Amino acid sequence: MRTQPNSCQKPIINTDSCNQKTVTEFYSSSKQKIIPQRIKSSITTACAEFAALDGRAFETMSGKGFLNLAQQLFDAGRVLGNSSTIKIEDLIPHSTTPGYRDP
Repeated sequence: MRTQPNSCQKPIINTDSCNQKTVTEFYSSSKQKIIPQRIKSSITTACAEFAALDGRAFETMSGKGFLNLAQQLFDAGRVLGNSSTIKIEDLIPHSTTPGYRDP
């Protein structure tokens, strides 16, 4: 007596013939992304310069507010792409902008 039909024993073959998106296109991988050493080094240098030039503690870079700002700038860079006409000064509000407080 058979309990399962023969079709259950066939291997499942994934095809892209329908041009359907895969689940990995909707959800990011849980694997940690590899960041090139030269990128990490330049960011570390920029953080040290930020702390020295603006008289801030190095731990400022681990604060929630700074991390939020960094993420927003990173996301803006992703959206804007390689636009050479946009300067960072155009993205950062001026100190006289309402709601801005100089520490």
